[in-house]
Amino acid sequence: MMIDEPSSRYAQVAAELQRRIEDGEYKPGDLLPSQHQLVAEFGLSRPTIVQALVMLRDAGLISTRQGQGSTVLAPLPDVGAGWRRDAILMEIVTSEVSRPGKNVLVQAGIRLAPPRVVSLLGLEPGQAFVRQRVFFDQGRPLHLASLWLPLGMAAGTGLDAPCLLDDSVRDRLRRKKNVMLGQVDERVLARKPCGEEADLLGVTADTAVLNVIAVAAGPAGAPVLAVDVVRPGDDDDFLRDAYRIAGGRA
Repeated sequence: MMIDEPSSRYAQVAAELQRRIEDGEYKPGDLLPSQHQLVAEFGLSRPTIVQALVMLRDAGLISTRQGQGSTVLAPLPDVGAGWRRDAILMEIVTSEVSRPGKNVLVQAGIRLAPPRVVSLLGLEPGQAFVRQRVFFDQGRPLHLASLWLPLGMAAGTGLDAPCLLDDSVRDRLRRKKNVMLGQVDERVLARKPCGEEADLLGVTADTAVLNVIAVAAGPAGAPVLAVDVVRPGDDDDFLRDAYRIAGGRA
């Protein structure tokens, strides 16, 4: 997520530890090096290391217990095409070619931001960047996902590429903007689709859709990106969910 100071040392430590987790250097169930070891490795103060670990914990990558250290968490299990909101959010910000033939890029560029995006991201009315895809399941449109970012956040990331990305939106933001994804707030509502949504999802204008809007914010609470997912409401499985109970892992 966006940090107040691009050179923040704790964010750099958190980004490096996140990279090691994602690369498999630290596997699920492994203990991270102790705070004492991290202090020695990075040559930083203990409060700085603690702050980096807090970022990783808030991002759902590790769990911490007093006196027991920090443990790498396993990804949540795959529940197939079911409506697990956190899994869909992560699919949107990770590699776009992980499901070849199952998602299609609709647009990637600058357009007038709808009022809800302006409000959620704290923007001035006007333009924002959007990357929009349709996800398919057995040839049927499953959901429409729009990733919105302020223009300054998208600039220089290459997210305007007119093709599916073979790397992660999450990694691009981390590498290009020194931004780490962390706290996410979401809201869910049922409504009728707009004309564009109905066309892309292959439904009629009077079909109810489920709309999940997730806003990711930085450590200081400032919003960085918004994900707007719309799914037809005539799917018997569209409310399927899976989640980890807080404190349920060591």
